Amino acid sequence: MKSILSTICIVLFSLNSIAQTTDFYKEKWSRVRVLELGDRLEDAGKTLDSIESQANKSQDKQQLIKIFLFRSKYSMVREENAEQRILQDLDALIKTATFPEQNIYQAIYGHLLYGYLQNNQYRIRDRTAGGVIDKSDFLTWDINLFYTELNNRYALALQHPEKLVLLPVKDYELLLDMAPQTRALQPSLLDIIAVEAMTFYKSNDWYRVKPEETFKLHVDNVYLPTAAIKQLTAPDVDANNLELRVLQLYALLEDLHLKNGNIPAHIFNYKNRLEYGYQKTARNQEASSYETALQGLIERHSSNQEITMVHRTLADYYYNLSGSTATTESKAWRAKAIETATAGVNLFEESYGGMQCQLFLDQMLAPELSLQTENYAASKDNKRAVLSYRNVDQVQVRILRV
Repeated sequence: MKSILSTICIVLFSLNSIAQTTDFYKEKWSRVRVLELGDRLEDAGKTLDSIESQANKSQDKQQLIKIFLFRSKYSMVREENAEQRILQDLDALIKTATFPEQNIYQAIYGHLLYGYLQNNQYRIRDRTAGGVIDKSDFLTWDINLFYTELNNRYALALQHPEKLVLLPVKDYELLLDMAPQTRALQPSLLDIIAVEAMTFYKSNDWYRVKPEETFKLHVDNVYLPTAAIKQLTAPDVDANNLELRVLQLYALLEDLHLKNGNIPAHIFNYKNRLEYGYQKTARNQEASSYETALQGLIERHSSNQEITMVHRTLADYYYNLSGSTATTESKAWRAKAIETATAGVNLFEESYGGMQCQLFLDQMLAPELSLQTENYAASKDNKRAVLSYRNVDQVQVRILRV
């Protein structure tokens, strides 16, 4: 009995300590926000010292990451060329960190380095490729070395994806600001790091020197099944091709979420990959493969409510076609758009995608009526008018002499 009572007391004490620590962090971070709003960054830094002391005692690694982010933000505001020191500090943290904090720090490094590249791209593009470069000092790098380093950093951030996908995003709420719907569709730490990497992979790199032989997105590769996307390769001289990185990162997310039974996240990433492929190829290539791929995704996962997001995407595709074809074809595409959205509503009306489909229908079927007349006309001439309408069965017009 004494042993049981002792155990209960220890558990209660531990729970009480956790509650007190949580209250401490909540109070201190609220204080930091107040000081920031008052532009009292020095005092906010002192409050961070207090939080850091407690975080070190309790080995709270998330708090330590958050503290680093805030300190970096203050340095960027107060110090000129603070990026160099911040990235040096990050490298020191990366050397001592372990999984998954090491992955998070690598993603932060990539984020900061990419931000510097965006803010200084004109200056960097003026640097001569092959000039004097100190690889330990990014202030001397040319554009190609920036892209090589960014590729390497995000590759390191995405290491051990099969473990990252098992870490729930709710365990990292301190570092995130996500809407509930997004959290359900991007449920793991892998998803969050992937979003960060995608920002770089999808960037416009037209000004970068590229080899003659490159990997190119084409209707024959962007709509392939997940397994086939993972097997695509780029020429050796184009190993860091960003568009291929996008496709294969989506495929990685599709594959791991499907294997772990997270169908909503699988659907979400598969849909996003198809949309990306369509945006990149639709101008010059036949788009019917896009329609077929979306329809196939709907058929495979018709029992999952998140499939209604794909109904909305397909309805938008049909509607856009209705505005770029002849009148007779336009009506057919418009009817198909309405049919597809209606199917989504009928499947899962209360789902997020179902509500988006209903919104689409409300906009499509809303009655519209407008009348345009000539501003000026000779008194003896008939005055012309144009009556435009949509979703109106009957119009009564009455003309009065003024």
